[in-house]
Amino acid sequence: MFFRIATAASEPSNGAMSVTENDSSPAWRGGSRPNPSRQNPAGRALFDTFVAVLMVIATGLLIWMAIRNLTAPAASVREARAEAALPSELLSLAGAAMMGAETAPVVLIIYSDFQCPFCGLFARKTKDELIDKYVKTGLVRMEYKHFPIVGEESLWAAHAGECAAEQGRFWDYHDKLFTSQAGENRGAFSKSNLKRFAKELGLQEEAFNACMESGRYLEAIKSEFDEGNRLGVRATPTFFLNGNKIVEGARPFQAFENAINNELIKGVPGPGNASGS
Repeated sequence: MFFRIATAASEPSNGAMSVTENDSSPAWRGGSRPNPSRQNPAGRALFDTFVAVLMVIATGLLIWMAIRNLTAPAASVREARAEAALPSELLSLAGAAMMGAETAPVVLIIYSDFQCPFCGLFARKTKDELIDKYVKTGLVRMEYKHFPIVGEESLWAAHAGECAAEQGRFWDYHDKLFTSQAGENRGAFSKSNLKRFAKELGLQEEAFNACMESGRYLEAIKSEFDEGNRLGVRATPTFFLNGNKIVEGARPFQAFENAINNELIKGVPGPGNASGS
């Protein structure tokens, strides 16, 4: 696989209820086995009805469990949101994670997770080529959108990126995170490490740490996640070019080069966001 799927589903229980008669059992002590033809027909019918009702209830319960699991949001995201207390004062992310000219004819939007290994592959191998050929020349504007699907550390890494953006260092911190990946939810992006990264980059520690403790960007990050869901993002990384989803997963530079060149040939102005509004 070339990307991480932004869903979580579990199989329903394999337990089943069955009722059988064992005709090969030994004869009853103290007498012969009962003759089925001499049993009470009304009682037998009542028993059969009771068993049928139980089986219907059990089947319905299994179906409900399967539907519930398939439609539930990603467990890692759900747990991360539950554990992250939202502050009373929330901020917008508008303009915090953009690179390139406002007038660029092509807009490349990236929905990404800082823990996603394939997002890291794109960030370390393909991003800089795109910047050199297209962003620095004014042809492409690159925008990063948060889509934290791996777990709580993804959410706080996204928040740390926005705290770095307050000091004009989002992309430096972005690169630091992707070069510091060390497994998923194993402590690589704990709050203490996120603060240490800021120190290593020379950010103002007091301001950065206060931002991290405030949690003021959590709701805005959630909004970007919800926006991605509405646009059909189901994996990271996912890329939109001038409002159209072009690819999911890590791809070589040539794949982006072809898509961007096609847009430049069209000469269509880039929209402000993935929805084209």
